[in-house]
Amino acid sequence: MSTSSTAGRSIGQLFASRSLSSFVSFVAIAIFARELGATEIGVFFLYQTLVNLTSIVVDFGIRGAIEKRISEGTSPETMLATGLAIKCIPLLALLPVVLVVREPIAGYVGADVAVLLWLGICAYEFGDTFLRLLRAEFRIGETALIEFLQKLVWAGGGLLFITAGYAASGLIYAYVASYVVVFVCAVVRASTVPSRPDPAAATSLLGYARHNVIASVGGQVYNWMDTAIIGLFLGAEAVGLYEVAWRLASIVGTLAQSIETAIFPEVSALTSAGDTDRVRALVADSISISTIFVLPAVMGIVVLADDLLRLLFGAPFVAAQVALVILMVDKLFESYSVIFRRTLMGQDRPQYVSRIISVLVVFNIVLNVILIPRVGISGAAAATATATALSTIGYYYYLSRTITVEFVWTDVGWTAVATLVMGLVVFVGKHTTETGGMGVLLLVVLGIVIYVGLISLSESLRTQVVRFANTLL
Repeated sequence: MSTSSTAGRSIGQLFASRSLSSFVSFVAIAIFARELGATEIGVFFLYQTLVNLTSIVVDFGIRGAIEKRISEGTSPETMLATGLAIKCIPLLALLPVVLVVREPIAGYVGADVAVLLWLGICAYEFGDTFLRLLRAEFRIGETALIEFLQKLVWAGGGLLFITAGYAASGLIYAYVASYVVVFVCAVVRASTVPSRPDPAAATSLLGYARHNVIASVGGQVYNWMDTAIIGLFLGAEAVGLYEVAWRLASIVGTLAQSIETAIFPEVSALTSAGDTDRVRALVADSISISTIFVLPAVMGIVVLADDLLRLLFGAPFVAAQVALVILMVDKLFESYSVIFRRTLMGQDRPQYVSRIISVLVVFNIVLNVILIPRVGISGAAAATATATALSTIGYYYYLSRTITVEFVWTDVGWTAVATLVMGLVVFVGKHTTETGGMGVLLLVVLGIVIYVGLISLSESLRTQVVRFANTLL
């Protein structure tokens, strides 16, 4: 089985671009963390958390509905115009609200950011809406380049502002500017031009959004609610420590997120055409590729967690070691969860996703509230990992009712063996040699060489990797 050429090429382009984006973002965060310390960078992360969580209410699932309906080829000009009109209503209503609660926001974040919060939400909403439009037009490669530009503008702008003495506020200015750039670039590249809003289109969008909003809530809650609750109970410094661990763990999720983004419009189109066999093949290949790349990355970071935190961010951030290890387990579950969830959404079955998320959102929040005051940031990581594991099981159950979800167990088994051998060698090397900066880098290289060597012994895995590599060219 193989993925379609469109999806395979899109996954490859997204993976290459997002890997580069993750590298740029990660280097920037490492520099900012060393320059500003955990508390100041925690202020920025709390601002970003409020932007993302508030966008759930503002969006109400409309961005996803626009992407879905346009990918189906349903009156794209009318759908876009109607979706934009719907979005403007809550955005305009939000401004007086943030001004009224300006002081509580400042007390929570640690800076007066009410107006910047509204500007950031507007930039994010319109920027992401037009990115989704490009994806719905099957122009995934172009969105990958724009996403990279967003990270580059944020990193470069943040560095300039910090050099000028703006501290956390400089990172916020750069963040808003980066999404303005996304919006402008996506508008210029989009083929669909909005026409006039239509009541029938509004009914269609809101009908899909009614379920999609819950799916959106789930993704945002898993990504941001733990940070929000840490800020509430423990303050900006703890947020800084946790988010650094989260960002390091998130590098592993780059491939899974690329697969998730690329397969949605493909599954949507194939489902509309009634081609269930190709949907099944697409999911099977996505699972295999995700396993080959994610599993060894998880093992490597788990074994070297303390050394990597010390090397990249400085000794104070080693306090996030346990949280990082737990978050790596979370990313392993997430690598499958996102594939199952987005396939269900592409099949126009948001109600299944909604059932799972409506329960797990509450579960995740309650678990965070219980664990964070008692265990600290490790409790937040445990709550997130538990919720992700349960959601993976739930998505698999519902997806298996629509298609046969295939795991090539011989490939998964050999990947696991190769990963364990690699992890054992790196673990022994870590405890028997000097693990300074150069020592950590040598262990990383050694682990990669061992894993690649073992994987190459399997003809099936070799074929999968070569086919994926070809999509990058």
